Amino acid sequence: MSTRKIDEKRLVETVPAEPDADPTYLEETARLDQRAPVGGGKRPDATGEIARFVSETRFEDLDASTVEHLKRLILDGVANAVGGLRTTASRIQHGIMSELGTEPVARILGSGERASLLTATYVNAACANALDFDDTYKTFLHPGATAVAPSLAVAEKLSAHGRNVLAAVAVGYEVPIRVAEAAFPSPHRLRQVWGFASWQTLGAAAATANLLRLDTETTRHALGAAAFNAPVPSVRKEGLEPEDRPLSWAKNNYGWAAMGGVLGAMLAHDGFRSSRTVLDGDRGFWVMAGSDQFDAELLTAGLGDEFRLQLTQVKPYASCRWTHAALDCIRQLRRDGKLPALVDIDRIEVHTFRELASNFTNAAPEDIVDAQFSLPYLLALELAARTPARGLHESDLTDPAILDLATRIAVHHDEAMEVSFYSGHMPSRIICHRRAGDAVAATVPDPVWGTPADPFTDNDLMAKCTALLEPVWGRAPARKLIDGILHLEQVIDLATILPG
Repeated sequence: MSTRKIDEKRLVETVPAEPDADPTYLEETARLDQRAPVGGGKRPDATGEIARFVSETRFEDLDASTVEHLKRLILDGVANAVGGLRTTASRIQHGIMSELGTEPVARILGSGERASLLTATYVNAACANALDFDDTYKTFLHPGATAVAPSLAVAEKLSAHGRNVLAAVAVGYEVPIRVAEAAFPSPHRLRQVWGFASWQTLGAAAATANLLRLDTETTRHALGAAAFNAPVPSVRKEGLEPEDRPLSWAKNNYGWAAMGGVLGAMLAHDGFRSSRTVLDGDRGFWVMAGSDQFDAELLTAGLGDEFRLQLTQVKPYASCRWTHAALDCIRQLRRDGKLPALVDIDRIEVHTFRELASNFTNAAPEDIVDAQFSLPYLLALELAARTPARGLHESDLTDPAILDLATRIAVHHDEAMEVSFYSGHMPSRIICHRRAGDAVAATVPDPVWGTPADPFTDNDLMAKCTALLEPVWGRAPARKLIDGILHLEQVIDLATILPG
């Protein structure tokens, strides 16, 4: 496996403090985003092009670097699904879904229990995101949750070859990435309605359609049916805003998105009719998913020749990706020998973009989900050498030392970081004030751990996945699973490497 190269270009500009009240803000953001404000684009049949790509993509179409990156993403996705089952939210969802369906054809990754195809898909996708340790694409997707889980469930049912699994996961990532980029809302709409699961439902459908070898016409109907099954864009009512607390344990609702995508493809396989052009036109899926703009060119440019999934990053910390630059600031100060001892720290200031400064400031999270979105708490863990890179643990939620440290961390909105955020970056600045009166500071324009400047190495990935897998499966089965995924193109039947 090799560490991919990532463009480190950064953009930081100043914008007004109250964007909704100032028309110059909308003018500035319009300059940043040149896409058409309504549907259209140059291509009249984007749905057909996507359907053809899904139908025709095979393992042989993937270059070596893409295959190796896919293995890393699959391994990370499986490990997160296994580790995620221990959370209360996941156990509740598992219990409910176990009552649905009768034919035990696919495994719950965290227990080895056999379940129906839709149950296994739902539970594994929900668990994959439960710890917020799963991969991310830029600031707006967790594509692994809805690409890996359904691919493995359907592949187990079909006794599929590992090469077929890799091709399915590839389109399962690529389709929602392209849909999300083409239909990404304007900053103004983003503050009103936003959702990742809507886009990612199409990834689950694409992966399933690829494994079922659906032709292009049938895949059109699979995408259409999946789009009608997609969850509404719900991030703005997830509970991030303080007035909407507590945080929803459904989070991005990836369980339903994955299940809805699989169901759409299975229906199409059996002759179910749906929209043939669901991605196209002024009433296309981009509107259904809550956006106010769409560019079909972004959806299809280079399709089949370039895989944007290569920019998907494995997460180094078990927390929302927006918090990672601030955590990297602490990591940077520690590596430079500038981080004061805990007893010498008086207070810490964080300067960052509005989303983080407004909604991630609860210093005393009530549960693991709440902790994933609490910047003061996460930074307190990092400062106390209980880094979120090792996951989050319920025992830390009531630790007096951690909670006291979190109360001394204040998060402030920095206007200069706002345009950078809406351009796809997640900047933060940390100022650590000593009791002696002086201070040290660090600025990270974008999360750095996982980039060429600070690679998330194969050893880092193995440490993360081993920590998630071994407590559940034990050393030998975990090692077998890891080795199987890292040599997936040689596995004749996927079921032979799955524990349980």
